[in-house]
Amino acid sequence: MRYILLLITALSLNPESEAADGYVAGAGKQDCQGLQAALKQEAMTAAEFQQWLLGYFSGANVAYGQRSKRGDVTTGATMLPGRLAELVLNKCSQSPGQPVSKAADEVYSELRQSNQ
Repeated sequence: MRYILLLITALSLNPESEAADGYVAGAGKQDCQGLQAALKQEAMTAAEFQQWLLGYFSGANVAYGQRSKRGDVTTGATMLPGRLAELVLNKCSQSPGQPVSKAADEVYSELRQSNQ
């Protein structure tokens, strides 16, 4: 199942790494406000969200690496999952109505552009 989610995420990213317009499963399909409520009410654990986020970043790296012909792309690989989640949740605080996948993609884009 994890690999299916990775594949779906990778296929749904556009080459400019803007928010995915395709199907997104798991935590990313809800809006930021819903995610924050789920975390607060413990309907989703921080670890579950971090695992979804790692899958999203992995899929984004695969998709970007294939589309750009750069090969091995490691955006976010040097950051702890908790730090990645914190960055996405900060984006969510700025725009609670946006999809979590858009917030994750914005963080991914920023980190990729700064070679992190």
